[in-house]
Amino acid sequence: MKKPIVQMVEPRRRRSLGVRSNPPRPPRALTIEDFLCVCGVSPLSTALRSIDKHNLESVFLVLADETTLYCTSKGLDSFPLNTPVTSVGAACIAWDGSDWEFSDVAAFTGADSLRQVRRNCHLAYNEHQAEE
Repeated sequence: MKKPIVQMVEPRRRRSLGVRSNPPRPPRALTIEDFLCVCGVSPLSTALRSIDKHNLESVFLVLADETTLYCTSKGLDSFPLNTPVTSVGAACIAWDGSDWEFSDVAAFTGADSLRQVRRNCHLAYNEHQAEE
């Protein structure tokens, strides 16, 4: 009886089923739509005007191409909702004859950054009132 010929074959390597090491995705740029979600008011013209009308401060947006959108800007609602917003700012004026003005700008990261710039305006205004 002949012995069978045995070939030495290396076993197949199995792919690891562990976690893949993909690089992390860069954070998504926040957009006008995200700002409207934070405000809870839409369209953009109404959101900016309502903040300006009912509060001490006026809020403005800085887009990726460095365009600044105020509540008085023309064509606010013509911007697409997916337009990236890089910064959000707030400005306030004391109407007491002192020519006092204040503005603060921060990178737009969501509700916290909007809340912070508005809070900074209120704190600065309160300091101004305490000085008089």
